[in-house]
Amino acid sequence: MYCRKCGALLNNSATFCHKCGVEVVVVPVEKKVKEKVNVNVKNDYAIPAIAVATIALVLCVAPWPREWGIGTSFWMKIAIFLLGVIAAFLSRKADGINKNLEKKYKQSVKPGLVKYAFYVSHAAAFIGLVSIVI
Repeated sequence: MYCRKCGALLNNSATFCHKCGVEVVVVPVEKKVKEKVNVNVKNDYAIPAIAVATIALVLCVAPWPREWGIGTSFWMKIAIFLLGVIAAFLSRKADGINKNLEKKYKQSVKPGLVKYAFYVSHAAAFIGLVSIVI
């Protein structure tokens, strides 16, 4: 404990400051207990990221009938790549929002599914890009 007038270090049992002689007044300090705030957190990018990543994945692996002629078409490859890129963007945004929510409220929105969207979207974008190049 310190003297409120001169700042000298005092013993816990001191009633007067040994340096300046002022009376020591002990002020009880109330400890504030942080209560967990139950907040309805929201992440507007989580569900779209998951949906677009799943669509890109289905387009990558779906067995399209040969007579449709879309399974190997150039435009289908472009669509898969673009959906993968869009899903990657959305999953990055959702992950960033989850990190901010975790810092502020100790809560996040669908963290496992956001990770799923992240990996699936990057895989779809990679598969789309490779299929365009090859």
